[in-house]
Order: sequence, then C-alpha cells, then structure tokens
Amino acid sequence: MAPASLLAPSGAYGSSQSPWDLPEPLPGQAMIPTSFLLFHRGGGFWGIDSGQVMRIGPGAENLRVELSPGANPTAARPVALAADRVEGVVAGLAVRPMSAALRTFWPEAGFGVAVYSGRPVILLDPLHLPLPLVASGGPDA
Repeated sequence: MAPASLLAPSGAYGSSQSPWDLPEPLPGQAMIPTSFLLFHRGGGFWGIDSGQVMRIGPGAENLRVELSPGANPTAARPVALAADRVEGVVAGLAVRPMSAALRTFWPEAGFGVAVYSGRPVILLDPLHLPLPLVASGGPDA
C-alpha cells in the first residue's frame, strides 16, 4: 500500500477524507446503506439495502426477495424482487456514483455501483425499482 502522502495531496480533501470517499449526503438525500443483499437476475448482478429485505422465498421466477412495507411507501402493496440466485449479504462495499457512461445504458435511479469479487454490482434504490426486476404475482406466485 502506498503511503498516504502519495495517495492524496496534503489538505486537499480535508483531514479525514480521501479523493475516493463519497461526500456526506445533503439534507433530504438518502443515506447509502451499510450492507446490501446481492443477487443475480437476468444476467445482471444487483444489490438492495439488506435492511429493507423482509424475506427470501420461492416464487414464480425462482426466488422472491420481499421488501419491507417501508421500503417503498408509495407502492400500493408490498414490493418483491425476482432473483435467479442470491449471493449473500455484504457489508463495506465501496459504493461509487453511477457514471454518465453507465447512465447511457441504465437510466434507472440507484444508489450507485460497486465491485464484489471482481464483478460490477448495480445497487438499487428501493424507491425507484426497475420494472424488469420486480416480481410478478403474490408471495405464492
């Protein structure tokens, strides 16, 4: 590991912030979760705030990741995501904002992106879930 003096100019980012730290959220912005449930769906690798996950069970589309009622208060009923496979819950991901290049191909809202085991993960915002990932039917569908 390179000495701290080589990583960032002294005082350029404040005493405790490096150029790779994300800024603190502004008032009214959502806090970035500390852990995410990572799952695979449709060839993509996705993450959702693990604190919003209520239950994982069988569904019509392999697995159903049910979110807590408070995850999306504007939804008419509880929301669930379809998953092909669940990777697990991971804490401490280095979350980065979505780049303009990524937004060209993925215009949906999200917390950002991260890398886990050498693979990129798109971290979803429970208030703005992409329709292709939302599970259809009820809990037993």
